[in-house]
Amino acid sequence: MHGDAHHGITFYTPDGRSGLLDWQGPTHNVWAHDFSYYLVTALSVHDRRHAERDLVNHYVKSIARYGIELPFEDAWFSYRQNTIYAAVGRCLPEWQPEEVCYANAERACAAAKDHDSLNVW
Repeated sequence: MHGDAHHGITFYTPDGRSGLLDWQGPTHNVWAHDFSYYLVTALSVHDRRHAERDLVNHYVKSIARYGIELPFEDAWFSYRQNTIYAAVGRCLPEWQPEEVCYANAERACAAAKDHDSLNVW
């Protein structure tokens, strides 16, 4: 787990591959922590609402190719639980442009509300 996997640390290679680059130390946590943080801050509220189930399903199918079985309903539940992190996480103007912090807050709070994240624990 990275800890604050947001769109600002994404890079793309000339051949179309992508990755995350940041200098924070990795840690241990559930997969949905980084996944939900990235998804809810990278997409507009409208786009997230439209695509999130398909993106969680894509993740489940992708890891299944490596022998990791995660039922969709379990993945969806964990994703919903972890959307709260992006809403309470820090986005300081010293670290990100102010407009990025505002967009992240709006998107993350909408996701936490949409998924009733405080009550799915």
